[in-house]
Amino acid sequence: MRHAKGGFVAFLEEVPSVMARGTTPDDAEWNLRVPFGEYVAKERSEGRLCGEIRVLWME
Repeated sequence: MRHAKGGFVAFLEEVPSVMARGTTPDDAEWNLRVPFGEYVAKERSEGRLCGEIRVLWME
């Protein structure tokens, strides 16, 4: 999570192109769920993700 002008940016360190913005850190993290879901669906459909992916959301 990085502070950006006008809010916060949440991103995946392993996939920097998947990111979302929000006015608070929680908003940015919440907004990251959709792009992350789209990324997982695309990678799985192309056969690159075959196993289980576990995401831990910590407070």
